[in-house]
Amino acid sequence: ENNNVFNGGNGTRYNPLADINPNDIESVEVLKDASAAAIYGSRAANGVLIINTKRGRSGQNRVSFNSYLGIQNAVRLPRLLYGDDFNIISNEKAFYAREGSSINGGSAGNGVGNLSIPAVGIAGNVDVNNDGQPDRTDWLKEVFRQGTLQNYQLSLSGGTDKATYYASGDWTDQKGIIVNNRLRRGTFRLNIDVTPKPWLKAGLSTSYSKALNNGVLTDSYLAGATVSGYNAPPNVPIYNPDGTYYLNPAGNLGNGANNISYVASNYNHPAAVLALQRNDNTSQRILTNGYLTAIPFKGFSLTTRYGIDYTQNFEDQYSDPTISGLGRAYGQGLEREDN
Repeated sequence: ENNNVFNGGNGTRYNPLADINPNDIESVEVLKDASAAAIYGSRAANGVLIINTKRGRSGQNRVSFNSYLGIQNAVRLPRLLYGDDFNIISNEKAFYAREGSSINGGSAGNGVGNLSIPAVGIAGNVDVNNDGQPDRTDWLKEVFRQGTLQNYQLSLSGGTDKATYYASGDWTDQKGIIVNNRLRRGTFRLNIDVTPKPWLKAGLSTSYSKALNNGVLTDSYLAGATVSGYNAPPNVPIYNPDGTYYLNPAGNLGNGANNISYVASNYNHPAAVLALQRNDNTSQRILTNGYLTAIPFKGFSLTTRYGIDYTQNFEDQYSDPTISGLGRAYGQGLEREDN
């Protein structure tokens, strides 16, 4: 079963390998021959990964603690036009489109203009907050932030000739470089091997993991925060004077003093997309394997194995009806019913 496909690609971010603490891995084997297909069937067509986790050793009692912290930043972001430059370039494009000529008398113009395009006023300033200054917004600063990462790992191992054990715990908390994006994951593992008799051996490996991924709608959707941040006009504000998001009646980013017939419009409000939409994924997994080996006489052994793999994956998506996007039927505006 493919756990990574849901709702046409808008959904799960569940990765089964993410449930394994890298510090618990002892070795990794790759099976690609016919024996793998004989065991795992068609699912082994591209090979099989066998991950062996650490186990305790007789006479060695050990305690290990690892931790690391980090920061993350988006680099090489595009340099976008700010408000004044946006106004100049937008009005300049409109002027030459109206006149039907290219800049500085170049050959691109054909001398046939479009007089329906206004000569002035294609893009302009707006002062929504009435502070005497034109509103300006660097939308990439509203979308991206400095991310942080912290991870803590604790393991205990040891044993005697009769029994060995390995136990570990792991906690990860990662705040992504996009606002409101966060991943929290915890794992626990216990491996036990016992040898009550020289001819009898048994073992148990069990692990539990839980992860909460606070995702954001980005990808290549026009409603995505990153795409909106790249395209939103920088000469409009983020908020209205009352603290609500600056939106037009259709739930998109407000147009300000821009002429929407000639300046690109109907872009989602980047900050509102991040704050008013929910795209969370919660996953839990219990993986248990056990074995029993008997050696009735030298050179001959019998082994039986059993296992349980229980996975629960819950996807929670919500889009506030005040903004355009997944929460509203296409082609319809907001509807209000007064009682």
